[in-house]
Amino acid sequence: PPHERGRMGTSVTTHAAAAVKAADDAARAARVAEAKRAKRDAAAEKAAKSKAIRDAAAEKRAAAKREMDARRRGVAEDRARREREKKEADAAHALKMAEAKRLKAESVAAARAERAAEVKEAYA
Repeated sequence: PPHERGRMGTSVTTHAAAAVKAADDAARAARVAEAKRAKRDAAAEKAAKSKAIRDAAAEKRAAAKREMDARRRGVAEDRARREREKKEADAAHALKMAEAKRLKAESVAAARAERAAEVKEAYA
């Protein structure tokens, strides 16, 4: 009969072979899935490791930059302080010199006046 044509000549051995093949296929699929999962896990682990390395490097760079900025700021502050101190010292020196000049001028004037008085006395 037509509806049984496909099963003509099938036997128990054919069914057994099909069952074995199905079992093999299932096992192979499981192995492939496990391998894929392992591969994926390894990739994820590798990515995490490289990310950690990148982050550490970035942190190191940031720390170095912070230190450099601080050093630069310190240098700038030192320079400003030195310039300020120099200006103050220069001003103090200028004051001292002006005072010395004034005293000298006074003494010179006094000496001149004295000499003039002596000359006047001599010709009196």
